[in-house]
Parts: sequence; structure tokens; C-alpha cells
Amino acid sequence: MERRAPRARVVVVGYQWLLPPTIGCAPQMPVAPGDVPYLRSLQRTLNTSIASAAAETDTTFVDMSVVSEGHDGCQAVGTRWAEPLLFSDQFVPVHPNAAGEAAMAAEVEKALAS
Repeated sequence: MERRAPRARVVVVGYQWLLPPTIGCAPQMPVAPGDVPYLRSLQRTLNTSIASAAAETDTTFVDMSVVSEGHDGCQAVGTRWAEPLLFSDQFVPVHPNAAGEAAMAAEVEKALAS
């Protein structure tokens, strides 16, 4: 890639929160209450690993964890950036919706501007 686009800047976007910090929202996200903090810690570990890999390869990492707090799949339509597993407003549940994609794009634009 460097040969084809020597001035290209590579950006990798971390995962936004799928669940709230401590308590889930069954039945939309059917996760046992005690597993919610555990799954959040796994997601934090995943984002940390991605950030480390980005740093090792001179890639810009865009951390979505701070800006996505309060926009997880348990939130109401219009607030959430990720859709719940059940009763989703889009075909692919537990993935970013249009608002989540727009938020990621805004964070990438900020990163590219710096």
C-alpha cells in the first residue's frame, strides 16, 4: 500500500459500546445481569488490543468507547448507536445503526484533521 499511496493515512476504528456498564436490558439484549460487566471488559480488552496493534503499525486508532457511552443497544430508538439483538430496527442486530455509523465517521474526520 505504501508504494501505491505513499501519503495515505490508515485509520482503524475501535468498537463502540454494545451494552451499558452494569445492567443489561433483557429481552432486547438477552445477557445475564452478571455477564454485562464481563462482556464490557472483553470489549475493552479488544479495543486495547486494536489500539496496541495500531500503535505498532503507525496507524491512527479512533477510540469510540468514550463518545459511545450511553448509546449502547439498550437505549431507546434515536439514542442508541448499536441495535439490540432482538427488536432491532435494522436487518443486522448488534451492529451500528445509521446514527452509530455517522458518529464513527465524525470521529474519523476529527482524527484525520489532527
